[in-house]
Order: sequence, then C-alpha cells, then structure tokens
Amino acid sequence: MNIKSLLLILIAHGSLYCTEHISSTVSNGQSQEKPHKSKGIFNPFIDNLLADESEKRHMAIKDMRLDELYPKIEEYFSYGYLEYAKTALERVVTIEKNQTKLKDARLRLAKVYYDIEEYAEAQSAYTEFAELYPGSDKTEFAKYKAVDCGCKQISDCDRDQKSTREAAKVAKEYLGSKTCQEYRNETKELCELCYDRLLDHELYVAEFHIGRGKYKPAQKRIDYAREKYLPELPEAREKIEKVQQALDEVTNARTKRLEKRKTKRAKKTKVADSSEIKPSSETEFEITSLDSKTTPAKPSKKKKVSFADRF
Repeated sequence: MNIKSLLLILIAHGSLYCTEHISSTVSNGQSQEKPHKSKGIFNPFIDNLLADESEKRHMAIKDMRLDELYPKIEEYFSYGYLEYAKTALERVVTIEKNQTKLKDARLRLAKVYYDIEEYAEAQSAYTEFAELYPGSDKTEFAKYKAVDCGCKQISDCDRDQKSTREAAKVAKEYLGSKTCQEYRNETKELCELCYDRLLDHELYVAEFHIGRGKYKPAQKRIDYAREKYLPELPEAREKIEKVQQALDEVTNARTKRLEKRKTKRAKKTKVADSSEIKPSSETEFEITSLDSKTTPAKPSKKKKVSFADRF
C-alpha cells in the first residue's frame, strides 16, 4: 500500500467521525441544537487495515540494512513516528559494528523508550549504557536518567513497593558516587520521593492493622518506619507520630475496657463466695423447725386417781 492510499484511508477514517447536528424538543417547546457523533460503522475495518499496515512497516524495518536504516530513522524522527524509530534503532543496536555509532544508537534508543513511556525498557537501556561506556561524557546523564525512570515506576502506597525500593537503591548509588555531581540535587529530590512513598506504605499497613485490631504488628510497622525513614525524612516525624497517637488511643481504650471487665468479674466472684459460706438466719430457723417436726412427741403419763378422790 503506497502513501497516497494510506492518506485516503486516514481521510475516510476521520470523515466517519464528523459532527452532525440534530434537533431535539425541550420542555418549553423550543428546539435546541445538539452535536451528535457518528458511530462509524466501518471504523473497525479501517482500524484493522491501519494495524496491518503498521505491522508490515515494522517487519520491513527489521529486514533493512544499515545504509537504509539511518535515513529512515531521521525521517521517522522528523515526522514524530517514535514507534517506527524505536524498531529501527533496535535493529541498529543489533547489527551495528561501529562502536561510535553503536554508542549513539543506544543512547537515542533509551530516549525513545522514555518518550513513549516505556520506563522499564528505558531504565534498562540507560543502565546498560552507563555500564558499557563508563568513560563517556554521557555516563553521568545516563545514570541520572536511570534514576528518573525508576521513579516513574513507583507504585501507590497501597501496592507492593518492590519497584520503589529498587529506584531508591539506584538513587542512593548515584548519590554515593563521588564522580556524579551534575545532577545531584535532582537525584536527591527523586530519592526523597521514593523514601516518602515507602514511608507512606509502612504507615498505610500500620493503619490497616489498627483497623483489624492487630496492635502489635501495627507497632512494629511504626517502629520500622521511624528507624528506617526518619533519618532520611526529618520532616516526616509529625506524620509518624499521628499514626502512633491513633494506635495509643485505641490500645488505651482497650486496656480500660479489659480492666473494667476484670473488676466486674471479681465483684461477682466475691458475692458468690460469701453467699455460700455464711447461711442466713431464716435458713437456721427452717432447719430448727424441720427438726422439731420430724422428732416424734413422747406420750404423757396420766396420774392415777384413787377411788375416794373421784367423789
């Protein structure tokens, strides 16, 4: 497919999204113009054609020779076709034997990765460049960009922080190098960003444990955050103490509830023990009366009366 045919397809593709005006009646009886966007029945078909054309272009680039690649790379950059430029530079890095041209191609490829937001590939490319060309005047820039790419991949505080820890490690390595001075302030800011995210993660987990009633794991998280990140972020003390205060409040309230229950239980036990040991006077009376009822009465002896006394 030639360029003219591709342009015609693009024009047709855009025309299917033209804006049409339809009138609708509102409650007061007046008509109101509203824009309506066509659904574009043939859009999937045209999208497939464009995708096939793009795939063919990428395959063609992968088969180009070096003398064909370099002019195409400049053409792709001039038109902003970064995806095609990426494929062409990947091909150059694979087959180029000239070390000077290869070094430039590696650095340009890393920048293309960064521009199209493929930060993992960009970080790998910049790191590889710094390792392969330690004497280059672009080595320090490559190390800084590797830190920058790592910070672009840090996760939210409620997610796993593996990428954030790796970015912080790379930043500390840059700051620990005596030869890296040009981008020191920028790298320090990126390093603080990583540590701040790691601190937020620890406090997030601590608050989660507090909500679940797991106070010991929460305290361990707070202690770890205070020990690990407070030296790097002195201004974060207030943030840490706020979570510590929340934990102290719930633990104190829990302790008071337990003490109250313990006191109440002790009182009930004391009352029960006293009622079993000391019987009441009514109980004694009932026992006495019961004994009197159960004991049989002795028959009374009648006095003998003489015959003379009877009259």
